[in-house]
Amino acid sequence: ALLAQVFVFGSRLKRCGSGSVVVSFVKRMFLITQPNVAASLTQMQDLGLLRDAGVNFEPSIYTAVLVAAFGGVKIELSPGRRAKVHPFLILLSCLPVTSIQLSAIIALRSDMALEQPFHDNGASDRGSQLLTLKTVMIVVVFVVTFKTLLSSVQLVLFLLNPITGLEAKLPTLEQWVGPRNVQNPLICCSFSWVSMALWSLIALMLNVFFTYSVCGDSMSVILEARTTTDVIYNSLAITFIADLGRIWWEFLASVLHMSPITDFRFKLMNTNEVWLRGGELTPQIQQSLICPELTNFIITWTHWGCVARICNANRTFLSRGAGARRMETSTSMVLMYIAYKRQLLMLLLAIDTNVLPAARVACAYWRVHFGIGAQNMLQYLPTLGLQLVEKLYIISVSDQLKVATEEKLRGHCGDPKYAGVDGQHGIIESKYRHVTLTFSVIMVVWLIGPSLWWVAHRCLFDAGHLSNAINSIDDEQEQEIDDLEDATERHGRRLDQLELGLMQVQRNLQLR
Repeated sequence: ALLAQVFVFGSRLKRCGSGSVVVSFVKRMFLITQPNVAASLTQMQDLGLLRDAGVNFEPSIYTAVLVAAFGGVKIELSPGRRAKVHPFLILLSCLPVTSIQLSAIIALRSDMALEQPFHDNGASDRGSQLLTLKTVMIVVVFVVTFKTLLSSVQLVLFLLNPITGLEAKLPTLEQWVGPRNVQNPLICCSFSWVSMALWSLIALMLNVFFTYSVCGDSMSVILEARTTTDVIYNSLAITFIADLGRIWWEFLASVLHMSPITDFRFKLMNTNEVWLRGGELTPQIQQSLICPELTNFIITWTHWGCVARICNANRTFLSRGAGARRMETSTSMVLMYIAYKRQLLMLLLAIDTNVLPAARVACAYWRVHFGIGAQNMLQYLPTLGLQLVEKLYIISVSDQLKVATEEKLRGHCGDPKYAGVDGQHGIIESKYRHVTLTFSVIMVVWLIGPSLWWVAHRCLFDAGHLSNAINSIDDEQEQEIDDLEDATERHGRRLDQLELGLMQVQRNLQLR
């Protein structure tokens, strides 16, 4: 285990050219020769210890579906015997908590005072201070849910990457069902990567939807509050809906004796098992492809020389270690910027019109639910899809919409003040240009800035500067290794002295 940790540390240093330092340290520390090092390294690569996809996630019932697709969810059959759980079974176990979350969101929206204004337009100091506190608490809720939403978006991008299925260290069909059932076509289809990725994508999209819905509904819940105490309590309570996925997973894992997924890591195959030096797939991978022509077209189209030079990897930038991580991180940050920019515009529109965002959402839901404005079958498809989803609700959606739109809004959903933010995007942004510009600058510097700086650093610094920096790192690490060796020798001599003293004490006790 210690040797494996040393090589894992060495693989990380190798990215900056310091792998030889660690190898020499291993040779001197463990007194092994170079062939033995290579053999041990090959064995650990075969075990998948050195290839980490670098994708982080928060444990919940929705992320457990993707982990199950990688063989990471196991259920205990008997002491010492565990079986892998198919992701579709985990997805089925999501249905109770999904139904609760959907019902809670629609009931929460219809229960608000949608028809009443939530601020006094600055008529009193107390009202202005309360509106300021509401805005601050909305920002706090956004910060609390940011990590969960970002992790969910990154998992979706990781799953949608077409190269993920090629590089992922997935369980074989024999490991899933045993050698007796590998010839069954139905089983082969059920345990293929395409089918398991589909169930994982559905679960992850549900997680993104609920987290984003909590962000949007938190504005209405907090803005509706009339006192400071209600503002603080409501901001804390609304995040509970998004957290139900984690609570439900912990409950199922403890009741069904399933393995925890907290320490699970998405593993990848070795680079030389997937890619050739020219950036093409190996013959073994080519034979396993369902549509090799399309896959090779994607690989060729995404094999850019400039990106290969920056990442120092001669293959498609969709591959892990060749730009995929940076691409997914940058794309997820851009999507987070778009999502939070829309939430900001919804908040500004609500303050400007003194209408809760939930009122606009309720009217938009009402239009889709009853198919209002649909001119043909294609425009009516969202209504059909929504009616299918509403089968999961534990409450009557029609009754809730009737309360919200007819009783509270008095059938005024056609009024322009209840129109969605998408149609008033330009008006709000021009009216509050200083706010939106400040927000854009902060988000770009905070979210997208680190990725842009990394690319600029790799492009602007030439090889000489990089080699000098790498050499300085090598020298520092060599000095640290020498200091560790000296300390090890001192401790060794001290242990020998203590051992001799202990033996002398034992002899004295025997003589007595």
